[in-house]
Amino acid sequence: MNTKLLTLSKNAVNYILSKPRHDYIRLGVTKRGCNGISYKMEYINYKGKYDELIEIDGVKILIESNTFSYIVGTEIDYISEFTFTNPNSKGKCGCGESFKLY
Repeated sequence: MNTKLLTLSKNAVNYILSKPRHDYIRLGVTKRGCNGISYKMEYINYKGKYDELIEIDGVKILIESNTFSYIVGTEIDYISEFTFTNPNSKGKCGCGESFKLY
């Protein structure tokens, strides 16, 4: 099985690259919402000690070390806001803010 860790849609890449320049985007998860897990993204200019770097179409993404199991296979899109589609999700809340894996 050749599952990509993470994919970005063309819209997401274009949006990110059009913003004022930051060195990285850090991607992680936090406990929040009806189903318990929510994605978090931030623009930053430094790499943390335990961050893993991946680059997709010129976008440098730092992934928090404890979040790999939550993002494997996730696609990030941008249509007026960022959306996350995770094929491993076992359910999400009605508003789409949070998801669960188990």
